[in-house]
Amino acid sequence: MVLTCMSDLSTLSDEVLATKASRSDMESFEELMKRYEKPVLGIALKITGNKENAEEVLQDTFISVYKNLPNFRNDSSFKTWLYKIATNASLGNVRKNKKNTDNISEEIVDDDLSVSPITEWPETPESIYEKKEFSSFIKEAIDKLPEKYKTVFILKDIEEFTNQEIADILGISLPAVKSRLLRARLKVRELLASYGKEALA
Repeated sequence: MVLTCMSDLSTLSDEVLATKASRSDMESFEELMKRYEKPVLGIALKITGNKENAEEVLQDTFISVYKNLPNFRNDSSFKTWLYKIATNASLGNVRKNKKNTDNISEEIVDDDLSVSPITEWPETPESIYEKKEFSSFIKEAIDKLPEKYKTVFILKDIEEFTNQEIADILGISLPAVKSRLLRARLKVRELLASYGKEALA
């Protein structure tokens, strides 16, 4: 009987499970954890850059999710809501462990990221990311981005959220998302071009 119940839970949508979990259904909450434990740990690791910190973020995220499930509304997807909590927890962890951190601003125009125009670029950053020989280069490039650009780049080009979902997750405007994403991509491409020249040399 228990096995049948657990099997049935695996067929339910995130939103249905969230509703059940908000009513103290622990099996539904465990199913949500099972679905999202690895993705949340992954994004936490990308943002914090530290396995121990990422595991702390994972724990904090699901504690926060459980506490706030009664406040979850189906006006957005559970995944977007969960990633908003996970992203905030990751950024909070970075700020806690870093003395000089760039503040996230809602400014549409940002002037703290200097980039040079690149006229030719045969591949997108996300396609290069998939190539093992370039993965260390792009990871280093992403790590060099200021926090607000790094977060948008990760959510868009690695986690594949839409611009609107990213705006909802970060609590910023859609134009701000587009502005930060453009600047982040230009800077990553510039850095990768530099790494490429060094490798060829």
